[in-house]
Amino acid sequence: MRRLKERIWRLFDLKLRPLRAVLFNIIAVCGLAGGLVALVVSAVIRIDPVQLLAIGLSESVLMLSFYLVNRRHRLDLAVFLIGLIAVTTMPWMFFAGGGVFSGMPFWFVMAIVFTFLLAEGKLLAFLSILEIAVYTGCFLLDYYCPNYTTPIETTSGRYLDIWQSMLCLALVTGVITFFHGRVYRRMHVQDTIHRRELEKAKQEMEAAQEAYKKLAYTDLMTGLRNRSAFENYILRLKREPPRDGVHFIVADLNRLKEINDRLGHEAGDSAIRCAGRSIAKVFGEDCRCYRIGGDEFCIISERLTGPEVEERIEVFRRRVSGQEVAPGWPLSMAVGWHEADAAGYDEAFRTADQKMYRRKEEMGHRGV
Repeated sequence: MRRLKERIWRLFDLKLRPLRAVLFNIIAVCGLAGGLVALVVSAVIRIDPVQLLAIGLSESVLMLSFYLVNRRHRLDLAVFLIGLIAVTTMPWMFFAGGGVFSGMPFWFVMAIVFTFLLAEGKLLAFLSILEIAVYTGCFLLDYYCPNYTTPIETTSGRYLDIWQSMLCLALVTGVITFFHGRVYRRMHVQDTIHRRELEKAKQEMEAAQEAYKKLAYTDLMTGLRNRSAFENYILRLKREPPRDGVHFIVADLNRLKEINDRLGHEAGDSAIRCAGRSIAKVFGEDCRCYRIGGDEFCIISERLTGPEVEERIEVFRRRVSGQEVAPGWPLSMAVGWHEADAAGYDEAFRTADQKMYRRKEEMGHRGV
C-alpha cells in the first residue's frame, strides 16, 4: 500500500516530471473521476445509451493518453488524442443528452480550458479553433433544428445533470487553480531566494573587486598608493582640461643605502614605513600620497595653495626630524615641490624631482 501511494505521488512530483506532465496527470485524474460521475448520473436519469457509449469511449481514450504521457513520454500525442476525442464524442453526448438544456455546455467549456492548459504552438491553435467551431455548430444546430436533440425526460434529471456538470467544472478548475497557485508561490519563493543570493553574490563580487583593485594600487609596505596608481592618476589628469592649483611634492629618504648596509634591510624597510606613516599623517587627509620607488614618494595636492604647501612641508620636516631609524640614526628626507603650469604635469613632476635632488645635495646625501 505504501509503495502504491509513493508511485501515485510520483505522478504529481514536479521534481521528477515536467510541469505540463504533472498538470496533464491532474487533469486526467479529474477527467476520469468526472467521467465516472457522469456515467452514474446518466444511468440514474436514464439518458440515451449513445451518451453512455460516448462517455465510456472518452474514458478509454483518457486512460490511453495517461499511459502515453507517463510511460511513453508522448504528451503532445496524448493532448491531440484527447482533443480529437472531445470534438468527436461530445457532439454525440450533446444531442443525446439534452443539448443546451443539460450539463454539456459545462463540458464544452472544460474541454476548451484543458486545451489551453496543455497544448502549445500549432497544436494549440488547431485544437482550440476546431473545438470552438464544433461546439458552436452544436449550439446552432440545436437552435435551428431542436428535433435533432433528445431532451432529458424529467425536470429533476435535467437539474441533476446540470448540477453535476457544473460541480465537476468548478472542482476541476479549482484544483487546477490551486495547483497553479502552489507552483507560482514556490517559484516566487525560489525566485526571491535566487535574487537574494544573486544580490549577495554581486555585493561580494563588488567587494572582492574593490579589494583586488585596492590591493593592485596599494603599496603593501607603507599602505600608500603605489606607482601604478600614480601613473593612472597622471593619465586621468591629462584627459581633463588643464587647471591651476595642482602641486607635485616629491620626497626621498636620505641614506637608505647606508642604512641597509650598516643596519640591515629590516632597518631600511622600517625607515621606509616610518616615512610613509609621516607622509600619510601630514598629507593624507587632503592630498594623494604615493610611493613611486624604493625610497621615493610623491604627493599630489589639488586643494592646497602654494603657501599652504610650503607650510605643510615644514610641518612634515619637523615631524621627520624628530624620529630615528635606530639610536644615532635620525630619519632624514629631502623634499621638493612645484606647481603644474602650461608646461604640463610631467614637467611639473620633473621640476619637483630636480628640486628634491638639489635639496638632497644641500643636505650632503649625494648618491643615496
